[in-house]
Amino acid sequence: MSTAKGISLVLYIWLAAPGLAFASLSQGQLQEAMLTQGQANGRYWEQLDKYSKMTFLLGVLDGIGLLKGEIDRQDGKPSEHAHTLRATKRLAVEGADLSDIIAEIDRVFGDRSNIRIPVAYVYSFAAKKMSGSEPRVLESYLAELRRKFNK
Repeated sequence: MSTAKGISLVLYIWLAAPGLAFASLSQGQLQEAMLTQGQANGRYWEQLDKYSKMTFLLGVLDGIGLLKGEIDRQDGKPSEHAHTLRATKRLAVEGADLSDIIAEIDRVFGDRSNIRIPVAYVYSFAAKKMSGSEPRVLESYLAELRRKFNK
């Protein structure tokens, strides 16, 4: 086998390997397995490599920043937007490293009872934890998410 063919085969296997776990599923089954109520869940998250996870989280953080920017530009009384501004501050974990957030999301999805929870909600859990929420509050929130999404 020539070097070029060998490299091509290795590249093909490397690109195809992540999808092999779901290869026997139909399109509908695949979508159902990786989405919960139309949102990417833990099964989807587990198929991502480190850099894809970083990109996913950057999208979440950009969305939070975009919302905050839109609120800042709104006419009206600041009190009309106070609740939403507080929410954006809770979700944007100041000074957190993306690797730490990824590790926490990976840890949460390591418990298979959490696998159907959408990634965005697990991000919210990680943000609460990294912001210093009490363990009993965190466990209560995670239990609420399980009840909501494991139906």
